[in-house]
This record gives sequence, structure tokens and C-alpha cells, in this order.
Amino acid sequence: MVSKAVERAELNRRRFLQLSVASLAAGGLDVALDRPALAQEPDPVSEESDLIVIDGLTEAAKDPEVQQYVRTGALPFWVAGLFVNVWRANLEFISVPRDLADYYRRAGAAYRDRAGAQAIWETIPRQIRMGGPEALRRFHSSRDWSHFIPRILGGGDSASEGIFEDSVLNRSRGAKPMTATEIEAARMALRTQAVKDAIRQTARVTVAGALVGPVTAGVFAVMEHGLSYQEGEIDQSELFDLVWKELGVGTAVGIGITGIIAGLVMIFPALTAVISPFVLPLAFVGFAFLGYQFYTAAKSWKDAGFDPLLGAWDTSKEISKQVWARSATLFENFQDAAGSALQRAIDWFRGRSSPVEVCYYSLVEIDDYSVAEIYDYSPGEVCD
Repeated sequence: MVSKAVERAELNRRRFLQLSVASLAAGGLDVALDRPALAQEPDPVSEESDLIVIDGLTEAAKDPEVQQYVRTGALPFWVAGLFVNVWRANLEFISVPRDLADYYRRAGAAYRDRAGAQAIWETIPRQIRMGGPEALRRFHSSRDWSHFIPRILGGGDSASEGIFEDSVLNRSRGAKPMTATEIEAARMALRTQAVKDAIRQTARVTVAGALVGPVTAGVFAVMEHGLSYQEGEIDQSELFDLVWKELGVGTAVGIGITGIIAGLVMIFPALTAVISPFVLPLAFVGFAFLGYQFYTAAKSWKDAGFDPLLGAWDTSKEISKQVWARSATLFENFQDAAGSALQRAIDWFRGRSSPVEVCYYSLVEIDDYSVAEIYDYSPGEVCD
């Protein structure tokens, strides 16, 4: 059990992971047993809240860093869990559409029973099959089932006696047996395609995680820091800095959680059976924590005499103003840098050109915008 003495200064990312796995697992058990571990309001009289009664979790829940990581991890865990469950279903032959199942029965101009069709399907790398019907149809659009030894030469129709190969190569070979080099090339092509599909699937999940992480972080940043702004404790610039920092954390957490889970599952597809039943329950525990944190933030607004929704909306508008103001500054800095780079390029070009070739180049200011003014010239004339 995690020790109660959790010092904030010692709570780095590694410590957080150790703490959260043990505490959230125990918290999930309490929820499953219908205990009020995450459901009741703190006792205002007692210094130690009875909200969470699991050893070590009360202190952890009070730490801003834990709150930030747990709540920003709820949605990414949910996204990763959904993808992993879909991949797990796609690795079951029963999920293969009828048209594809019939194709595997007849692949190589044969006819197989259901077990034989499944065996043919299983010769396709798992990373490709995890993509579902869309990935399979894309895979088969350029590949045929190739017999190692053609049927007319005595070859068989079992999964061990053929391989999916590029359609052009298969058809150009005709009724000749595949050589050892051709078989190895076909296997290498399958491995290469598996890597490409694994990268594609992992990227999809990571992008989704990169999108949902900041959503949670942004909502809570506005709710928490917005109250400080409305009460005058911080100014607009400080508000923007705090929100921007938490958005960065949310993005990193989203990418990290979804990317790691998707990457592990794609590298080791057998892990779908292990990870699938674990990720979504962990996400549910995160949602419970997230809901309580949102309730606490909204209650703080009401206790301070503000309407939570209206105050959060006003705070968001102030952040938007700061975004536009800083974007304009960044654009101006970029414009200045681009103008300087252009002038240096012009000077370099003038230094490497003869007077007969170049008439005149200059950088002028027009309506506060730096533009390059290049006069027309003909190769044989010299400007005055």
C-alpha cells in the first residue's frame, strides 16, 4: 500500500505513475463495490477529508500535480481503450465480413471450410488484421494468394502451402513454382506492410489522444485559474501562462498515454487480451475523479459569488484576447525576421553578381510592411 507521507516536492512523473496505478486500482475496486469512496462531499469540519478513504490516495488527490495528470489522463485512457477493444474484436475471425470470409474460402481458386478460410486469414500479419475490414480490403487490392507449388503440379490449398503476394508477380509467374528467393521476398513484403499499418494505426490513436488531452486540461485550467483571475489574484497575462502550461501538459499526457498503449499493442498484438479489460475500467475511475474535481471547481465559483458557467465563458474570452494579442506579436517578430533574412539574401546575391547583370535591389518600407523592390533590367544594360 502506498505510504501516506507523500511529499509534493518528491512527486515527479515516475512517482506519479507508481502512486496512480496502486491508488486508482484500489479506487476502482471501491467504485465497483459501491462504496462512497469518490462520491461524497468533504466534511468541512474535519481537516482530513473522508472523501477518499484509501491509504495514500487522500494526500495524492490533494496534490495539484496528481489532479492534473489523473484528470488529463481520463479521456486519453478512454480513447486508447476504445481503439484497443476494436483491435481486439478485429482479431476474431467472427468479425470478418461475409464477402471477405468467402474470399478466403476461395483464395487460389480453391474451396475451403470455415477453419481453412480462417487459416488463410491468419497468414496476414496481425497488425494488418487489427485495422479491420478497411485495412483488409486495402491489403487485398494489390495481392493474390500464391501457391508455393501450383495445384496443377501437385501443390495443396492449405495455409501452409501458400502466401499472399503482389498480384502482378503472382500472375506473371503463371504455373511455375515459387523459388525460395520469391517466397522470402513475399514474406518481407508482408512484414514491411505490417510495420506501415502499425505506424498508421498508432498515429491515429496518438492524434486522437493529442486532441482529447488538451480538452480536459483546458476546461479545468479555465475553471480553476479563471476564479483566481475573476477575483483579481492574477492578471490576464498570468492567466494565459497558466492555462497554456496546462494545455501543454494535457497534450503531452494525451500523446504519451495513447501512444504508449497503441505502440505496445501494435508491437505485441497478443497484449490486446491483457490491456483491453484494464484500460477502460481505469478510464472510468479517472472519469469519477474528473467529475468530483469539476464539482469542486464549480462549487468554489459559487462560494465566491460567481456563476460558474458565465465566469468560465468570460475567462475563455479573456484567454482568446491574449491568444490574439500574442499571435500578433509573434507574427510581427516573424515578419521582421523574414525581412532581415530577405535583405541578407539580397545583399548576398548582389555581392556575387556583376553590375552589368543586376541593376538595383533595395528593401523599402510601405505601410509598415517590409517588401523587396526589385527593378526590371535587361542583361545588357546598367542602371544609372
